[in-house]
Amino acid sequence: MNTNRRTVVTWGMLNLALLGSGCSTTPKLIHQRYTEKVSTVMITQDRKQFVVLGEHHHYIFTAPPGLVALLGSPLQAKAGAQFSPFEVSLDGGTSGRYHLSLPASLSDEEAEQAKAMGFEHKADGSWQLDGELTGKRYIQNYTLRTGRIHANLSHTYEVSVEAEETPGEQAAQKLASPIAQTADGMLMVYFAVLVPILIPLIFLTREKHQDVKAVSPASAASQP
Repeated sequence: MNTNRRTVVTWGMLNLALLGSGCSTTPKLIHQRYTEKVSTVMITQDRKQFVVLGEHHHYIFTAPPGLVALLGSPLQAKAGAQFSPFEVSLDGGTSGRYHLSLPASLSDEEAEQAKAMGFEHKADGSWQLDGELTGKRYIQNYTLRTGRIHANLSHTYEVSVEAEETPGEQAAQKLASPIAQTADGMLMVYFAVLVPILIPLIFLTREKHQDVKAVSPASAASQP
């Protein structure tokens, strides 16, 4: 074997070795399923961010247009909302779906308002509006714990979450929550004040038989 050919073969073997080494050290991606206990669901006063405060994580989404429109409508008192389980990617990106509903008993005027917001009239007479949630998952910071936050739901409920992770992932790798509490007890995300959402909520889980966890807002009298 001449010198040039020997050099080509040597480089080829070296490249194969490096490729094999790279594949063997690539972290294996796993999907972890867990439930997050939730007692507080809020939206910023500017209606730009929708926030779910869990026991261990905070989930901050771009406020869905349908929910924003509903919260500014007289139909809010008749509405309900469902949220599908959350899915979290390796970089913390979080997605889910929401389903807003209105009863079949709407007046003609209310029905027109529902249509204007994008609600669809279902076969059973009810109204429904579906959409996607997109945002980020954050780990709770040490200065803001769930126990120090005034709950706006009547009970603590569970949200199903499926997250992409690598073996041995540490909490330090996760994004720290930007939510903070002021001296007078107000919650803020960055510089936007958070306020409670006062419509009945339902979180769907991936448990056997697709259990449904109903969430009802606490009475207005209990709000600060």
